[in-house]
Amino acid sequence: MILKEQLAALAGVEAPPVVSIYLPTHEKARETRQDPIRMRNALAAVTERLVGAGHRRPEVEELLKPAQALVDDDLFWRHQAQGLAVFVAPGGLFQAHKLPIEVPEKQEVGPRPHLKPLLPLLADDGRFYVLCVRAGDCQLHQGSRFGIAEIEAEGLPSAGVAEITAETDYEQTIHAAPQARPRAGSPVGMPGATNFGEAPEEQRKAQLIEYLRRIDDAVKRRIGADQAPVVLVGQPEVQGHLRALSKEVRLLEEGVAKDPSALKREELHALAYEVAKPVFARGRELALDKFRARVGSNDPRAGTDLHAVVTGARFGRVDALFVAEGQSVWGHHDGMSDKVRIDQEPTAENEDLIDYAAVHSLLGGAPVWVLPRDQMPAEAPACATFRF
Repeated sequence: MILKEQLAALAGVEAPPVVSIYLPTHEKARETRQDPIRMRNALAAVTERLVGAGHRRPEVEELLKPAQALVDDDLFWRHQAQGLAVFVAPGGLFQAHKLPIEVPEKQEVGPRPHLKPLLPLLADDGRFYVLCVRAGDCQLHQGSRFGIAEIEAEGLPSAGVAEITAETDYEQTIHAAPQARPRAGSPVGMPGATNFGEAPEEQRKAQLIEYLRRIDDAVKRRIGADQAPVVLVGQPEVQGHLRALSKEVRLLEEGVAKDPSALKREELHALAYEVAKPVFARGRELALDKFRARVGSNDPRAGTDLHAVVTGARFGRVDALFVAEGQSVWGHHDGMSDKVRIDQEPTAENEDLIDYAAVHSLLGGAPVWVLPRDQMPAEAPACATFRF
């Protein structure tokens, strides 16, 4: 599943011609045979489109070579999800992402990657974190309503409480009286007779709390200012101690009080999303109410003008963005002159301005809500509230 960091990297690419290919794929073995054929056809269509736009065929073939190699990669096609996104650009950019959602079959060529089909995975009607903690280990996942994927977080104690226990034992050995230190030839692991310390239960609790403190620090550094909610999965003792420790991580009040190692990935996702789902509904309704109130009072901090939405997104002024599902407006935003040009159809020199606004809003920390056309708060393909 594509993550926000990968979206940020793709959004920074501006090296035309950038090729974006989306394919619906199949998870069952027999049906996966259709997928490389679709990929071959998509690459043929992109080749002719680029050649028709004036690019030399050898240069086009060289550009698409990494994607072309996928066609014959049997192992790659044997393990698919519901969709596939492939991005290719001059300078060596090549990325292929297996997606937990079905996407429309399409090929786009433009100055930047076409990212809007990925919005359901990244928009704020379903993006959250899942923190799984038990004594033996811990993991941090990023999720959407479609699935979860484990992500790295520097500093997470990989060995669980045992990592803290080993450090405690080492410290006690170093500071023990000489006669209490292990002697050569003595049984391994045998404690020194005069190595006094806390009672076993008190020591166990202290080690657990230190373990949880390190987890909280690592998650805080990894998530940063991201306001996506965090669902905590762990036994009641872990839940209680970690909630008491954590002040900055947005742990939801309700968690999943189960041993995460006893849950399959699908079960973990379903339980965590059930906890997070009411938060998304509340956030969406509050954002819609704010937009309607500002529009009703002619507050300039809300609007449907596409120029204002696009430039507001680009320069970090968007507070919340609403985009109509499946809607596109083709054109170009010139960052130097701050002008927006609207075109009638896609070309190699323009891009989907709704896509552009949504991606830059996400990167600016604003929530993005993808709504069915009949649920949009205004008759426009995109509308927003602004920070200033």
